[in-house]
Amino acid sequence: MNGIKFNGGVTLGNVLIIISLSVSLSMAWTSISSSVDTLREKVSNKADKDVVEVKFDFIQKELKEIKGMLKDK
Repeated sequence: MNGIKFNGGVTLGNVLIIISLSVSLSMAWTSISSSVDTLREKVSNKADKDVVEVKFDFIQKELKEIKGMLKDK
């Protein structure tokens, strides 16, 4: 039984495969990095929106209390 023989030389095919793999990995890394940045920005905007909504609810409650006090007078 003969084992698999490995030719240790560098061929043009091997070089092209390594280059194409490197290019595709760098493109994937850039795409993922861009997606993470976009997601981080959306989460930050959402957090700010939640704070504004809480403050708005608080202002509405305060206005209702003030209206109630003015009606009582």
